[in-house]
Amino acid sequence: MFSDLLVCRCSPFWLDVPASLSPDREFVVVADNRFISELTPLHSEHYDFYQYGGIARSVYLHEVKALSLDNVDVVIRKAKEGMVDLRIRVHGSELTSAKETFAVAFDGDTQGQVYSEVVMNGIAVITEVTVPNHKLWSPQMPQLHLVQISAISGFNDSVVVRFGIREVSSCKDSKTGSMAVCVNEQPIKLLGFSKHDMHPAFGISLPDQQLIQDIQLLKQLGGNYYRLVHYPHNPHLLDMCDKLGILLWQETLGWGLSESMIANPTIRTQLLHDLGEMVNNTFNHPSVIIWAFLNEGASDHTDSCETYKALSNRYKELNVNGLVSWASNRKTNDKCLEAAEVVSFNSYPGWYGGSVNDIPSTILGEAEFVAQLGKPFIKSEIGAGAIPGWQDPMNGFWTENYQSLVLGAVTKTVVSNSTITGVSLWQFCDTRTKPGIERPRAFNNKGILDEHRRPKQTSFLIVQMAYTSFNHTAASSVTQLTYRTPQNNDLEAESRKTLVWTV
Repeated sequence: MFSDLLVCRCSPFWLDVPASLSPDREFVVVADNRFISELTPLHSEHYDFYQYGGIARSVYLHEVKALSLDNVDVVIRKAKEGMVDLRIRVHGSELTSAKETFAVAFDGDTQGQVYSEVVMNGIAVITEVTVPNHKLWSPQMPQLHLVQISAISGFNDSVVVRFGIREVSSCKDSKTGSMAVCVNEQPIKLLGFSKHDMHPAFGISLPDQQLIQDIQLLKQLGGNYYRLVHYPHNPHLLDMCDKLGILLWQETLGWGLSESMIANPTIRTQLLHDLGEMVNNTFNHPSVIIWAFLNEGASDHTDSCETYKALSNRYKELNVNGLVSWASNRKTNDKCLEAAEVVSFNSYPGWYGGSVNDIPSTILGEAEFVAQLGKPFIKSEIGAGAIPGWQDPMNGFWTENYQSLVLGAVTKTVVSNSTITGVSLWQFCDTRTKPGIERPRAFNNKGILDEHRRPKQTSFLIVQMAYTSFNHTAASSVTQLTYRTPQNNDLEAESRKTLVWTV
């Protein structure tokens, strides 16, 4: 008999299946999509996005020995020198304190190096390893490496992971004097969209072909950045962005939590658990440069700040080599901004109050406030709704005409002001949500594309012109991705376990 209860699972996870001498195994999964606060405290009916139940990703059965290698985190120590630590995770409760010999080989090297390290509580760390012939990963040159780790003494197993070497920091732009998000000490203007992992034909189980189209559309628009909301996204998308130099914001589940929920120790424990789980599955993706949590939480209460600090500190303890943020709709009233390395605000001038004319002053006022904190500023959400195909010369609400006016004012302000590090327009495409008077069609209709990825043409062109005017090369061509069958002894296929894509 084997059973387990899984709650709030948005990341890939492992389950131990008891060993058996029988060649035939039966694995039964019972899925329950009810909202039960005692069992699923981080899922709630009030969330402004549809929460699908069941199994959303592929399922694999791995036959392993009592002790096996789970994964390896490549911790970047000195990017310019190619120096890394290798944090090796061993699966199996029997090994609590023992010395193990590991062979380490980079990029298909048949020789490699041998190290002997103590495994404590399932973790062994090899420090200050220099990657031979290392190359830096950047959006312009997204160069990747492979490392193969083999346990060769106490037990025999091997794992291959792909990673990129880069340094992410906040730094002052020498040309403008403004604080910026920097990759390898080079300021980056993040131009993109908030994106849900949804499609009406596939739910949240998007096939790779759809993920490819989404990336092609981003590049066609001149964008270089996705804010992945409001949960960890499909690992295949992260793989593709690693190869193409697309920058990502990744966040854990937790939408609009109240002060009492955020201060609740049980909720905090669940948030920390989910954060650790997401890091385990995302760590080696160089495309992920912003690590976030608690979208639009009650951060205007000092009682919430203990949880915000705990989550921020946990990212730093895990050496994620990225910057910590959250999307705050409390903005200048946010009491917890000390814990943020990048300050990110959600607001909707011209839609939830005000007019199109208020957009530049609103954004610039927020940017000026953040500049006083000495931190980079991202406009994490802003936009307007439009019913697909609805045109009106009076530019009324819910028309594509009005949406294009809002997005035109937003993008013009962002690209022309160095105090704004980036923007993730809300949103990439329309997505299913709960029905209500503010949600026609039971969709959040603020996408620049409809749910089938058909452009809201005027808005599409307005944003495309603004983004490409800042970076003329971003949309000069649409990158093609093609699938090839993994070959025998294909290290990259082994690292992916599933698919190999060529660029």
